[in-house]
Amino acid sequence: MNSATRTTARVVGVFGFLALTSTVAFGLPWDVDMADAQTVKAYEYRMSPLPEGVVPHDSMLNPTPFVENYALGSAEGKALINPVPSGAEHLALGKKMYDTYCTPCHGDGQQLGKVSEAGYPGIAILAGGTGRLQKLTDGDLYLTVRNGRGLMPAYSWAMNDTEMWSLVRHLRTLPNGAYVPPPPPAPEEAPQ
Repeated sequence: MNSATRTTARVVGVFGFLALTSTVAFGLPWDVDMADAQTVKAYEYRMSPLPEGVVPHDSMLNPTPFVENYALGSAEGKALINPVPSGAEHLALGKKMYDTYCTPCHGDGQQLGKVSEAGYPGIAILAGGTGRLQKLTDGDLYLTVRNGRGLMPAYSWAMNDTEMWSLVRHLRTLPNGAYVPPPPPAPEEAPQ
């Protein structure tokens, strides 16, 4: 054998040795990628709903009770009534939540916050003559804070229900913050 053949044989021998002693070589063809295994993947199928009559309750494993969630703008969502009393304690808690989570974008409710000054578009003015609070029920406000709306993120990860409802109580104290229901539709005139 000449030197080129010996060098080639050595290189093939080294690569062959590495291939036979590597974990990949021992795994093939049995070591199929785990992503292609025959297991059920998360979110691959819809879970069946809870059986009829099941009632959630507080427990050590799940300290947060189940709270029904409704679609924003739905009749059920609009009809939600604030369960938090309008005392000083809840108003203070609501103001704290507003100052923490809402002020960066919505400012004081009438003048937008620092985020809008930085050029971020689409932030709603909440209070004052052109504010949105007058048009939204307590349920709409709660669901907006809980689930988000448009560019506004959901804050259910940061606030519990008492804090969100307290925030709604605080929003109602802003200038022109009270809900004004729309006028009833005019009755149709009978054709003559």
